Amino acid sequence: MRCKLVVDMRKIRKNVEKILKVVPKEKFMAVVKANAYGHGYEKVVSMLFDMGIKWYAVATYTEAIKLSDMGLDINILILGPTEKEEYKELEKRKIHFTVTNFSELEYIEKNCKSCLYHIAFDTGMGRIGFDKVDIEKVLENYKPTGIFTHLSVAENDKEYTKKQIDLFNEISGKYDIPYKHALNSYGSLNIPNDMYDLCRIGIIIYGGDKTREFEQAMSLYARVSYIKELKYDSYIGYGNTYLAKKGDIIATVSIGYADGLTRRISNNGQVFFNGKYYDIIGNICMDQMMIKADRSIKVGDFVEIYGDNICITKVADDCDTISYEIMCRNTDRLEKEYIY
Repeated sequence: MRCKLVVDMRKIRKNVEKILKVVPKEKFMAVVKANAYGHGYEKVVSMLFDMGIKWYAVATYTEAIKLSDMGLDINILILGPTEKEEYKELEKRKIHFTVTNFSELEYIEKNCKSCLYHIAFDTGMGRIGFDKVDIEKVLENYKPTGIFTHLSVAENDKEYTKKQIDLFNEISGKYDIPYKHALNSYGSLNIPNDMYDLCRIGIIIYGGDKTREFEQAMSLYARVSYIKELKYDSYIGYGNTYLAKKGDIIATVSIGYADGLTRRISNNGQVFFNGKYYDIIGNICMDQMMIKADRSIKVGDFVEIYGDNICITKVADDCDTISYEIMCRNTDRLEKEYIY
């Protein structure tokens, strides 16, 4: 085994139990897009279903079909755009989907009136959906199953978030719509949910949140494949970005960007082994990377890329990105191990 991704399902369960203290089970919509943020959607959904969670959100038609094929008695919502040619299958499977423009609405009226669709209302994120000029035209002339918006800065800008919430509540409150939802993970923790029928819970299920209030379920390990002690000063890796000194011990680790590592961690991160941190040196290669080691590390040892000793949010900060990206980058070359 070159490298492995370990998912601690006990931590996911604990995180969900914590969230359920503020979000009622019937309002809990688990966001499991991108293979449950890289954790494995089948394992995650199966456990959450056993915990009584009945709503799940994905991003694409393909993700929705795969989830539907699990055969569970659940509700599925596609948050991203779908093609009109896909509506009939979604109607047949009773999968909820998102509508973002008048052309889609007109098509539904003519071809699949029993479709379960949610209107995307753009209250300030600027991504998809009807703006405040058009939204009332929609709600006055069509009968959607749901309406939702997305908060762009719920974790750190209360004033802007309040503007989004107030606009959504003002408009949606005028109409009788079965499902209204606006709160994401951070919004659900900080804003009362009594006005909403659903809360879309994502990152905090998996413990990659900036608050670090929830337990990180994902750990990544890779095997040391080669060790050498330098007999002279030598550059390490492509691009000659790191000059190692005579006597340095260099370990090659069997993981690279084809496994999901970002090259932004080149010369900019650490691994953990046996109580110590070791610097990543040189540019990350497609299948391997190098670390500055010592004599305690042997070929065959597994070093921690992130896990109990290196937080994903710390890796993300070092790479000027977010934990979501670090989680979702992992490829199917990684062997997965689940702990229950």
